[in-house]
Amino acid sequence: MKHDFTASAFGFRLRPVEIEDAAFIILLRANPEHARFLNPTSADLGEQIAYLRALFVRPGDYSFVFERVSDGHPEGLVAICDVDESTRTAEWGRWILRPGSLAAPICAWLTYQIGFEQMGLNSLYCRTVMANAPVLGFHDSFGATRGRVLPKYFRREGKDFDSIEHVVLAADWPSLRLRHEPLLRRLGPRLQAAI
Repeated sequence: MKHDFTASAFGFRLRPVEIEDAAFIILLRANPEHARFLNPTSADLGEQIAYLRALFVRPGDYSFVFERVSDGHPEGLVAICDVDESTRTAEWGRWILRPGSLAAPICAWLTYQIGFEQMGLNSLYCRTVMANAPVLGFHDSFGATRGRVLPKYFRREGKDFDSIEHVVLAADWPSLRLRHEPLLRRLGPRLQAAI
């Protein structure tokens, strides 16, 4: 849905997706290596624009572009979606970064910051295909708790994939924030120089 949530830290920011981001979304999601665990997206610009317009009115679904603060250069995409107003829980997903990006920890940190500090959520969960070992390892190392296995949760090209759910509670965010902040403060300028 249309929103105005933004957050910036360590030289990067999350900002709302706009219609003008349609070509960037296609560029990222068309990469078969990085998009193999995402739902397929049309490479047609008009269809992507129509999808974004529908997304802007979908309740409980907030999409973001992850970009450098210095020049607005986009680095990736992420969403906080399926917000359950009664439990104040949501999924964060549709996460994809440019090939070779090392900024995943900053993007995750900003996603949690918006979810907990601005949206007031009680928990954020993410569901990752079991075959996507690098992303599973990332969530483990960031401090998310591995939860349930979701059999045949994801279907792509006629195949079913089991997924694993990771959860971070709002009560755990302050300690995770403090744990990661010193490293990200050092990492941010290096990533700016490397891009």
